[in-house]
This record gives sequence, structure tokens and C-alpha cells, in this order.
Amino acid sequence: VVSSVAASRNSRSRAAGVARADINQVGWTAFRYGLVCYLMPFAFFYGPGLLAQGSAWEIATACMTGFIGVFCLATAIVGYFRAPLNGFSRGAAAAAGVLLLNQGLMSDLAGVFLITVYVIRIRRSTRLR
Repeated sequence: VVSSVAASRNSRSRAAGVARADINQVGWTAFRYGLVCYLMPFAFFYGPGLLAQGSAWEIATACMTGFIGVFCLATAIVGYFRAPLNGFSRGAAAAAGVLLLNQGLMSDLAGVFLITVYVIRIRRSTRLR
């Protein structure tokens, strides 16, 4: 355990040196980027289609909604998609990501609706600038 902590600290300090940034800021940014990876096992547990169990349609929709859901969660955690996001946009992206990762027709439809509203709102706000 001690060696993995030392290796993590060493890699953070190297990354911070390359980026000429604060080591703590680099570490927290890496944590935010990696947070979605910690959520993925739950998606596999609740959605057997991601494990290629079920019909071809179930597997295809599970992979497609899973990909979009992970993208939405990553966008919400990082807080940037074409422009910095406000609290409402981050919340909408997070809710859409959770709904899309939860396998089921109603949750997928709700997630697609949320992400559609979210993308339309982002496009309108970036056009106005």
C-alpha cells in the first residue's frame, strides 16, 4: 500500500512538472477525470446488456446509452462542454448520465430527453457569445 501511494505521488509530481502546475491541482483534476471509472462497475451490475447478455437489440442499446451516459457523467464532473457549465447544466448532465446508465426503456427515454434539452441549451448559449 505504501509503495502504491508513493508511486501515485511520484506520477502526480511528474505530471505537475510537465504541466508546470500545482501538484494538488493536478491530483484533484485526475481524480475528477477518473471518478467515472469508479461508477462503471455499477452500470455493469444493473445493465446485463453491457456484459453482452441478452438479444442483439438489448446489447446495442445498452452499449449506446452506456457510452452516452458515461460522456454525460464525465461532462458533469469536469464541468465543461464547449464552454464552462453552470450548476443547472451540470445537474442536467449528471441526471441524464445516471438515467442512461440505468438500463430500461423509461430511464433511457428520460435520459435522452434530458440530454437533448441540455445540448440545445448549450448550442443556444454558445451561439449567443
